[in-house]
Amino acid sequence: MYRYILFFIFATFIVIAQIVLLSKMRSGTFWNRDVCDNKEAPVVISIVGDLLIGSGRTWQQIVKDDYGPAIMGDYFDVLKQSDLVFANFEGIISQGGEPRFKNLPAQFSLRTDPTIIRFLKHFDNIVLSFANNHSADFGYDAIRETIDTLEKTKINYVGIGRNRQEALASRVVEISGVRVAFIAFTDLLPKEYYADDMHTGIAELTPENLRAAIALAKQSADFVIVSLHTAKDISTPFSFWPDSHQKLFYRSAIDYGADVVVGQHPHGLQWVERYNGKLIFYSLGLFLYNPSVSRRYKSTDLLFRATQFKGGGVLTLEICRDGGYSFDLKPTRVTDHKQKLVVVPASLSTELFIRLITLQLFDF
Repeated sequence: MYRYILFFIFATFIVIAQIVLLSKMRSGTFWNRDVCDNKEAPVVISIVGDLLIGSGRTWQQIVKDDYGPAIMGDYFDVLKQSDLVFANFEGIISQGGEPRFKNLPAQFSLRTDPTIIRFLKHFDNIVLSFANNHSADFGYDAIRETIDTLEKTKINYVGIGRNRQEALASRVVEISGVRVAFIAFTDLLPKEYYADDMHTGIAELTPENLRAAIALAKQSADFVIVSLHTAKDISTPFSFWPDSHQKLFYRSAIDYGADVVVGQHPHGLQWVERYNGKLIFYSLGLFLYNPSVSRRYKSTDLLFRATQFKGGGVLTLEICRDGGYSFDLKPTRVTDHKQKLVVVPASLSTELFIRLITLQLFDF
């Protein structure tokens, strides 16, 4: 009997919370407006976490589907209807290069064949970040090949470049008169793989680089989105709570002038925070991945913690010319349905939990 009473109380609380949340999203700081104050429609940007494709099962299914979007399920329509999609491409796009030594099994070095561009081209407007801990898995030659491929196929990218200036540069995309800048950084690579004045590489996350890049982006953009791929310890198991290292850099990005900060690397959704009036999404987790990897190792195996995939989410931002914006965060996971991978909504409990934590973003 008590169990049913508790369930009823919890369900009632969820309903009330949802009603309050929706009312706040329409009247508070992050107003969910279909039309901006100037009567124009907002720019819609969808942001996801890691595209963990590599050359394993996720890749094989994309090829089997003739590079079609079936693996994304109903979320393909969500992304396709956006004005722009932003994602972190975990790994590198190349055929060449030699795997660098990481003292890990070969499958932990991520390289995807350049024909993946056929899959990515389903999106009319996409920006990819390559600032992550797998972008140097196949060395400098693979980094250079990736840049060449992206430029030849006109895929927008950030966080990687032929020199430090290119790697730290923002990608500014103008949509309906609204200029949105994307910048990406990581600090999870060996020092030699970060771009410098003379060498190709990845954008290094340092306070100096973060401050300078945001300041430069703000000169040519109305809205700045910063992507960070970081953690205090790269081998730390997943936690819903961001660590002190993440908090330091994410909050610094806001202090330096970013409008929204998003993150990846932790293999699941993390805490969402309002800081100095701006939003921080500490981790959007994994969008495309192979869930069976989480069952590959026993709990006593050293690789068990690193392979526990908790899904991710689709963050949708609606941005107005005056800088006002609304957001929606839909948690997702990948299932193995009839021996085919497909992105689906997360469990109801996860959905409700995410809805509840967003309540703290609003003033009551």
